[in-house]
Amino acid sequence: MHDFLISAAAFIVLIGVMVIVHEFGHFIVAKLCGVRVEAFSVGFGPRLFGFKIGETDYKVCLLPLGGFVKMSGENLPGENMALEGADPEKIEAQATDPGALTSHPRWQRMLIGVAGQHSTCC
Repeated sequence: MHDFLISAAAFIVLIGVMVIVHEFGHFIVAKLCGVRVEAFSVGFGPRLFGFKIGETDYKVCLLPLGGFVKMSGENLPGENMALEGADPEKIEAQATDPGALTSHPRWQRMLIGVAGQHSTCC
């Protein structure tokens, strides 16, 4: 039983390190390209602790098997959202925001996506 607990703890630590490296790849390239990063999270679920520097909220959340980088404009509403009652002015403001992911050239968006993949494989 002791060996199992040690192995499980080591697995969680290893996954946590891999997630941090992976997400940092997305994060650093997004910052270098001028994309506004709203959150850098290690873990999912409720926030345990963190701090905010500039526009970015750095946080550690309850469930350690995962993480994410939240970029501005990453999930812009589609055209059908305007029909579902979303504020058209807010949609337009997000679409024209120079710090939003969607305001950057496709090659930069591709680099941001690939940066996380490459950082964990090499």
